[in-house]
Amino acid sequence: MKQRSRKMSEIMKEMSECLLRNPDAIHSSEAAHVALMLANIAWNKTVGLGQAIEGYRSAWETIEAENPEMRSEFSSNDVEVIIEELIEYKRQHYPDDQRRILTCGIPFGKIHVEWMDPVAPGVDSKLEMQLYGLVRTGEREQAIEFLREFQSLSQPEAAKQVKKISTDLGLELKVAGAQKTPRYPAWVAILANRIVVGDVSQCRLHRRGKFAQFLQR
Repeated sequence: MKQRSRKMSEIMKEMSECLLRNPDAIHSSEAAHVALMLANIAWNKTVGLGQAIEGYRSAWETIEAENPEMRSEFSSNDVEVIIEELIEYKRQHYPDDQRRILTCGIPFGKIHVEWMDPVAPGVDSKLEMQLYGLVRTGEREQAIEFLREFQSLSQPEAAKQVKKISTDLGLELKVAGAQKTPRYPAWVAILANRIVVGDVSQCRLHRRGKFAQFLQR
């Protein structure tokens, strides 16, 4: 499939640039990350991973409070309109691509996307994404408790499943030092995942130098 052969990072860059008033200009870190976050959310919404518009608006307003000038960098400031336009763009240009975005951020100034295959028949996509998101962000104890609650697994069974997911995501190699990369995903990926699973209230904004990060309470 020609559409499927495209890198997801290229698609996210393409979609996020549609939101900016002047795509070729140098944009603030906040604007670049918010545009990418909205593209991520819109994409996942088309593959069955949606959340109420209040969550998007709340995220926008929280980030905008850190940089009020960010608003002028976007072609529109109506989050609902932005999301709907991105959804329509995805449907027109990538109608058959059902990959699900797990994390999406800009480490080292370059867009990085990690995605999952289309959901298998009979699988609850939202719960699966939440589980993988917990493992991907290093919240393994929460992932184990998640499995025990929703799949009624024993502690050893849940721990074994979390380890398998971690291996599938390539995290065991990183822990072993085989890949010299910083802790990832960045704040935008964590926030986007929280919005998908309806857990925006569990995020708060911190400032570290010139970078903003959303961290779990």
